[in-house]
Amino acid sequence: MNSESLENLHRSFIQSSKSFIDYRLETVLTDRELPYFRRIYLALMIEMKFLFHLAAPAIFVYVINNGMSILTRIYAGHVGSSELAAASLGNSGFNMFTYGLLLGMGSAVETLCGQAHGAHRYDILGVYL
Repeated sequence: MNSESLENLHRSFIQSSKSFIDYRLETVLTDRELPYFRRIYLALMIEMKFLFHLAAPAIFVYVINNGMSILTRIYAGHVGSSELAAASLGNSGFNMFTYGLLLGMGSAVETLCGQAHGAHRYDILGVYL
């Protein structure tokens, strides 16, 4: 093997488009001049901003899913009682399937998010702070 192919072997697969490490949380928590509760409040705000960027799509999907379920039951209730029962069973089955699928994929996503957060590589997750 020549040296160029060895360099290609050691090159990372994911190229960072933004090599930015955010040390705001560590800076706030280690600043002894701020009062304790102010440090906790600022750290909470920094974490909530980060978590909101990660969780906003999931929250949006849950709201849309529950809204569609409610609208389907309202419409089926106007049609008849047996249609309402069928719509309720169908929605319940579909919701259990999607939540099961979400839980099945959860371990892979949890691993990816944990590794990206620990390595300060939020760009992997599509979050640019």
